[in-house]
Amino acid sequence: MARLVRSKDGKTAWGSTASKAEGSGAAGPSGDQGPEGPQGPVGEAGPQGPPGAQGPGGPKGDQGPPGDKGDKGDEGQAGAQGEPGAEGPAGAEGAPGPEGVAGPTGADGEQGPPGPEGEKGATGADGQQGPIGPPGEPGPAGAAGAKGDTGDAGDKGAKGDTGEAGPQGAKGDAGPQGAQGAAGAQGAAGPAGPAGANAWDVNAKASVDRATQSATAIDIQDLSAPLLANSVYQFEAVLWAASSTKDGVQYAIAFSKAGASMTALLWAMLVDKSGTFEAMNALGVLSSNVLTLATDGSVQIRGLVKTGANAGNLTVQHAKVASGTATARAGSILSVRKIA
Repeated sequence: MARLVRSKDGKTAWGSTASKAEGSGAAGPSGDQGPEGPQGPVGEAGPQGPPGAQGPGGPKGDQGPPGDKGDKGDEGQAGAQGEPGAEGPAGAEGAPGPEGVAGPTGADGEQGPPGPEGEKGATGADGQQGPIGPPGEPGPAGAAGAKGDTGDAGDKGAKGDTGEAGPQGAKGDAGPQGAQGAAGAQGAAGPAGPAGANAWDVNAKASVDRATQSATAIDIQDLSAPLLANSVYQFEAVLWAASSTKDGVQYAIAFSKAGASMTALLWAMLVDKSGTFEAMNALGVLSSNVLTLATDGSVQIRGLVKTGANAGNLTVQHAKVASGTATARAGSILSVRKIA
């Protein structure tokens, strides 16, 4: 039968013992020690013991850093120092009086030199930390000294003589160029300059399209220039012309007064990519049909006019052949200059 047995060394282990039913024979030898049993549960903590006696005080700690310096009050005006009086004779020492009430604590004196370090005492057991006391009330601020009276302003001194001008300093370096200003407004147009060599005396332009459906010669409005009597003029008519049909247009050069004569040549378009020219030697006589295509084309007439005793106007004319409209476009021009 197996049960717990205690060995001579006080340890407990499982062992085999004989049952009482089997008799009380001699005890057999001790068996081998069994394995160690599991650890029992931890017992509850016992009550706290009484505090120990306070140990002796440790050595004095190092002095703490000084506190922040307070603001300095205004310095009062110093009074005049009186003359010291003569020292009187020493009186007899009186009997000591009763001990008076303790006066206020004086200002801290200068720290004396450190004494020799004493032997270190045994470290006492740590006592329980006492409660933190409430902070003390701050002491009253000292009274500010009275501010002294401001002295009277002194008399203004006389102005000194102006000194001689010093030598002129060296010229400084040129500053950086400033930013370019905004462009100014365009000025008014100046007067026309004199005419250059061989310049036209008159340049008459058609301001808008000038159209006609007349079959007889009609003045092209705007294309006219005044000529003096007994003079010779060179002229040139350059037209941006149009015919609404393929019947074409006819052109002439006319003068408003009798006695004038002309010789000229006409260049004009006929059909696409072809053209013609013809002599025009009579004023007010229409040319052959040109612009025989229903589109725009170029017509140029260049020549000379000799006036008689009467001044008058030189004018370009056009006429529509058959039906439709003949047009001289805006920008067509007649130029004239006197050459004799």
